[in-house]
Amino acid sequence: MAASWSEATPEERRDIVVGLLMMEGLVYDLEHQVIVGLIPRPSVLPVLALGLQQTGKWEQREEGLW
Repeated sequence: MAASWSEATPEERRDIVVGLLMMEGLVYDLEHQVIVGLIPRPSVLPVLALGLQQTGKWEQREEGLW
């Protein structure tokens, strides 16, 4: 998926994100203009958590990544 992201159109990227996250699953800090949390679909959480936790910037808490 990461390799396909750079070649995807904006519409295709939106579809990818919609497939990964729950409705309202993107938590954005308006003041700092950064994504601070993700609430993925339950079927995607284990794989997404595995990939993002390796960066050292994300940790799994409850049903999301922060």
